[in-house]
Amino acid sequence: KLFIIKELVMRRFQHSRSTLISGVVRNYQRMAPFPVSKQVKWVAAPSPDIHPGLKPDGWTLTASVPGSRQASETDTAAAIDRETGTRWTTGRAMRPGDWLQVDLGETRRIQGIWLDIAHSKLDYPRGYEGRVSPDGETWQTVARASEGASRRSVRHGIWRCEFSPVDARFVRIIQTGWDSYYWWSVHEWYVLPEGFQRPVPTGKPTNVQIRREK
Repeated sequence: KLFIIKELVMRRFQHSRSTLISGVVRNYQRMAPFPVSKQVKWVAAPSPDIHPGLKPDGWTLTASVPGSRQASETDTAAAIDRETGTRWTTGRAMRPGDWLQVDLGETRRIQGIWLDIAHSKLDYPRGYEGRVSPDGETWQTVARASEGASRRSVRHGIWRCEFSPVDARFVRIIQTGWDSYYWWSVHEWYVLPEGFQRPVPTGKPTNVQIRREK
């Protein structure tokens, strides 16, 4: 008798659960903004790669790295080729006074510099000064930070130096700290124009967009 009663209870429970699930599905089909069927499959559509800021057309990068044979002017082109697999580097451990600068070719209103270091995550400046100039002769310091602040400025593989909008043609980052082992590396140099909004240039999906696969 106990066995029969147990079987009856289980059948009643399964029937109730099936009825509840069927009701939920019918309600979803009725409320959905498009026809729903068993063939519908949802997939994540990744956002395209992002290279933020101004286009590097007509830019010239120069560097000063005393005692390094690898940090030549030819190498600097790798920091603006929009290929994150290439890089400019000091070719030796970081020392105070190493610098990298860009000539934008014309005066622009800018508010920051981002450096892509995603493939060299520990090669960020061990402290820095950010300077701008209208002519490459007269310089104004617009940002500075200690090693700790410089380390904390790295987000999603991007080192960030941001400041109040200023008119400039030349922009220079001076490395002010020491490291006994790591080089300073820049895979891509980005210049942010005034009013720039912040995407994340990681090469990976940053916003998941949902589409229906037919």
